[in-house]
Amino acid sequence: MVNITDCYVGFNSWSFMGIDAWYTEPCRGILPPRSTQRMLVQCVPKENEAEEDMQCKKSIFLWNMIVAQGVESSCLIDQLSDEDSKELPVIFNNKISSPFTSASGDKLIRLDHPAGLAFPQNKTGLSSINIVNVTNYYVGFRLFSKPGKDAAVTYHMFTEIGILAPRSDQRLAVARLTNEKETQDTTYNDDKLFIWNSIVSEGIKVSDLDGYISLQIEQSIELPLIFDKITSSTSVEVIKFEPPQVCFPFLPSKRLLSSIKIVNITDYHIGFNTQVDETNVALYITEPPCGILPPGSTRELVVTRVAKEDAPELEDMQCKDKYFVWSCVVTQDVNVSDLIRYMPEKERKELPIVFMETSSNELIQFDPPELSFPLLPNQRVLSSTKIVNITDQYISFRVCTKKSNSARYNANPSEGILPPLSTQVILVTRIAEEKELEGTQCNGKFLVWNGIVTEDAKASDVIDNMSETKCTGFLILLKQQTSSSISE
Repeated sequence: MVNITDCYVGFNSWSFMGIDAWYTEPCRGILPPRSTQRMLVQCVPKENEAEEDMQCKKSIFLWNMIVAQGVESSCLIDQLSDEDSKELPVIFNNKISSPFTSASGDKLIRLDHPAGLAFPQNKTGLSSINIVNVTNYYVGFRLFSKPGKDAAVTYHMFTEIGILAPRSDQRLAVARLTNEKETQDTTYNDDKLFIWNSIVSEGIKVSDLDGYISLQIEQSIELPLIFDKITSSTSVEVIKFEPPQVCFPFLPSKRLLSSIKIVNITDYHIGFNTQVDETNVALYITEPPCGILPPGSTRELVVTRVAKEDAPELEDMQCKDKYFVWSCVVTQDVNVSDLIRYMPEKERKELPIVFMETSSNELIQFDPPELSFPLLPNQRVLSSTKIVNITDQYISFRVCTKKSNSARYNANPSEGILPPLSTQVILVTRIAEEKELEGTQCNGKFLVWNGIVTEDAKASDVIDNMSETKCTGFLILLKQQTSSSISE
């Protein structure tokens, strides 16, 4: 609707009694000067209406009149005069085949995979259901709940409103949140979920369906809910952690790694997601950040701590950073991506971040302190050095070289875990580039990324945590050889 005047224009939609039900949203309102307003119109035919009757003329009218500024739309409810109304043209498209299949009856959507939503009775749960458009039309839908006055739960829908293309399907994830009133014996006579559905024209937007029209129970399907009583052993906790805190050495400026195990102590599938406080003085990167644990299973989480550049220096071992793990019972059909969008504070647990004492800021040393090669153009040359762990911690390392080096370097081993106070020999092969000059004396740098890890960490955990700013480097020395020494 377009107001083509420089005045305020009021409008009110109406139709004659006895004709098919018309629903409009908004049904009345005030249009500011030169403004535009979208109006959603729904036609609900009479029950058992013959197809030929659908072609009869059906009318919906829009009363409109200039109004003074300040008039409220609620004042227009009785404005239905013919002389100030405009009839809206109604077109029924009879070129489209019947929307229904013989198997679907008169239903627009079908529920499957599974055919109902399953939740634990006394715990927060996450479940999903697949809805299928069985027609040749676009079908709009809206998921909503109608809890009773004493309902002990609330529902959270990730995709509440949408439009299904013809013959398409969509999976909907639903979270059910319990509160303190719920017990094992809670009854659920008024605890219900509905999905409204209606054929829509191709011009309808998803945002158009966010109104009272899509909250009509008579045009909705009640979703079947299945409640499963949780055993008493899992009525409080569903997961545990080994160890029960995230431990790092007290080296605030270093890039640190820690490992914890998350254990599902139930007979159900448990979803988990990690979360940190935005006010933390460091970044905490967890791999994997979220997942689903099968019954009785264990998953290892690797947590990397990276100090923020603008963070103040830590003066003591008290860490105020916050690290959380959210968890809840899920059904097998829930995807990991669903966990990212849903993390209520009520279902999360804080793991303390603990600093452990360490005696030095340096983690590793090299023996000898430089890597020496004879300068032999077009030759492959082997050298070696030792990486020494000078701490009482487990140290992970990974060798890397700068792209600007005048030659390529291959290290063996290229990564690993050094036990406390241990030594590892590294063999390095230098492969000279053709463009390298004979007079080159030093044109390379050897870098070893290193960080403190827990005893049960794996070398592969450090692959995605390399940073040149957290590397220990030492020079590559090239020694010029006499012509007699390289004649063969």
